[in-house]
Amino acid sequence: TTATQQTVAMGCNRDRCNTVPKTHSLTNYHYIVQRTSDEFKLELYNGGPFYTSFYVYEDFTWFFGQFPTLAYNKQWGQQMGGHAVVLIGWEASCVYHDGTEQTEGGGNVQAALVEAERGADSQGENTGAKHLADRARRHRQHSGASRRRSATGACWHLRNTWGDRWADNGYFRMYQEMLTGPPGVHIHIASAAGDGVKSST
Repeated sequence: TTATQQTVAMGCNRDRCNTVPKTHSLTNYHYIVQRTSDEFKLELYNGGPFYTSFYVYEDFTWFFGQFPTLAYNKQWGQQMGGHAVVLIGWEASCVYHDGTEQTEGGGNVQAALVEAERGADSQGENTGAKHLADRARRHRQHSGASRRRSATGACWHLRNTWGDRWADNGYFRMYQEMLTGPPGVHIHIASAAGDGVKSST
């Protein structure tokens, strides 16, 4: 053997195949038809974490950059599509943003958006700056001189797929009504849980 082969052999973990978790697959699954808070809690209690999805709005990623441990409650922005996550539990009492004029933003961001609004007003309605102007108005509504207003209530605890540097080490909270409020408002497609797993071996 060459010196390179000897070096590789010394650094190789020969027991790796015995230490890496084995692949598993679901044997079956079922939909959670009644998407109410009581049904979700019952499913969590009896079967553990399960898949669910919801509509993402423009303020979703911004919110957790500012308030990583608070519960998300949609404040502003257009719907950006659906997003799948894992529901892992619930909390009877957590802090979420409530109503308008709640979220405080940085002064530099605010100044830039106000400047964009001025540019849009001078250039007319049919420009890209008009879109920025609309965002500036929304931002001012939620980050003006008034204090951030919050409330305490029930929320869901979820695991995202964006890595452990996002929000609360990869986990986040969502105001209960955002996920199990009026049907079809915020929840996307479906929620489903596995009925069992089998090993690939």
